[in-house]
Amino acid sequence: GDARRHVARAFSDKPFRDIVVMKPFYVVDHSEGWEALLRVIQRTTGVSEDGLMTLSVAGLLALLLCAPFFFLRRPEAWLAAVMAQVIAIPELPARWTQGRPFLLTEVILVCLLLVWSREEARQPSPKLIAGTFLAFALSAWMHGAWYLWVLLPVAFCLAGRFRAAACLTACWLAGAGAGSLLTGHPIAFLKEQVMIAFAIRAETSGARHGGLQ
Repeated sequence: GDARRHVARAFSDKPFRDIVVMKPFYVVDHSEGWEALLRVIQRTTGVSEDGLMTLSVAGLLALLLCAPFFFLRRPEAWLAAVMAQVIAIPELPARWTQGRPFLLTEVILVCLLLVWSREEARQPSPKLIAGTFLAFALSAWMHGAWYLWVLLPVAFCLAGRFRAAACLTACWLAGAGAGSLLTGHPIAFLKEQVMIAFAIRAETSGARHGGLQ
């Protein structure tokens, strides 16, 4: 589904709304950063559609599986956790091999949790704050769905880590703003993401109630 769309966009300069009929509020591609990266890779290497799809799937999966190693003293603990998740949720491998940029957001989430849960993060350094800001900006530009990150500071707040929650909130809002600026349509981008979420919720709710009837 989406992976094929992202790869196709690397071979075309047309915006997605000029290829597929979309709802009127859809004016900005929500994964412009990811599609821009794929376009650069394709034009630099000349890779084919199949090659770019393979790179998307394998690259994002490798990043998800290996990125946490840099933040753990016992990397095998991460592999054990992944195995436990796969056993508990058998459909996870299918989700992890779709070649979609939501995996990049998952990688960023895992890394931020590992870093900010450390004791030294109770007094976050300028380096940590700057890195967190860049991570939020990258996620917003590559994947969209910037509003979902509100769950991270809320989780830290519920855990009693109020200083961390405040810092994460500031980094999230600044990062989302920076990521939206990279699209060239910041207001439309931020607004559209929220409208997409409400549209999906309405469609899902309507389908569920329709099934009950």
